[in-house]
Amino acid sequence: MTEAEDNISPEFAARIHREKIRLLRAQMPFVLVAVVFVTTGIAIIFWNVVDMWILTLWMGGQYGLSLFRWWLSARFDRIDLNGYEARRWGWIFAVASGVSGFLWGSAAFLFMLPDDPFYLISLIMIILGMAAGSMPSLSAYLPAYAFYVTPALISLSWSLAGIGDQGYILATLTLVFLGVNLMFARNVHDSLVQSLRLRFENLALVEQLREQKAIAEQANRAKSRFLAAASHDLRQPLHALGLFVDALRGVQDEATRIRLLSQVDVSLDALGKLFNALLDI
Repeated sequence: MTEAEDNISPEFAARIHREKIRLLRAQMPFVLVAVVFVTTGIAIIFWNVVDMWILTLWMGGQYGLSLFRWWLSARFDRIDLNGYEARRWGWIFAVASGVSGFLWGSAAFLFMLPDDPFYLISLIMIILGMAAGSMPSLSAYLPAYAFYVTPALISLSWSLAGIGDQGYILATLTLVFLGVNLMFARNVHDSLVQSLRLRFENLALVEQLREQKAIAEQANRAKSRFLAAASHDLRQPLHALGLFVDALRGVQDEATRIRLLSQVDVSLDALGKLFNALLDI
């Protein structure tokens, strides 16, 4: 776990990890096209320069691995990417990248022709270029890039160290290049994690706002129903009061008047209770 992934809740960490594996899978077609294209280019450059069976075996390994990684990608597209599957497929892709890195590293020994500057420079540029060019594609999942670039560049450095004094200089620069690329890949990875973290936090905030809006709308509907019921209940004692007052205007009998005033008191009491209940709510 990098610094960017510290202090992230387990739920967000799992979602971010799944998204990183999806991004790694999304970049796989570009990676495989680049591998096939550059492998074909190396075959053209070193045709009739190195032993044909060595070149053929190395090309077969690259093409076969590319086909296998394509098959893995197709399998990945059919799974339900839960937390366990995300971790498992992350390591599967990382190991496949590591095998590819070893194949590119083997080219540093198989095709090393130190006496011919053209072939030497071509080999160095191709391996370094593949190491740098794969960073945007593989740094979404840092182990995938580390597994790829480390064996490739360490093998190149080792091979360069065997060609003499100037080779030691090139070998050292290759190791420096490896360290710089790993550092940049970590920075790219951390930036991606921060971006995903902000995205998921925003999505969570939007979901909370949606839930609060639903609660507010429900409360508003409940308020409307309550006011409608309260309005109905308040009208009944008011209507009764109006009837009793009208009846009192024409009553001469004292007993009837007392009875009507008692009913007025009952209606006023009911009305007061309703108002108090409404104010309490």
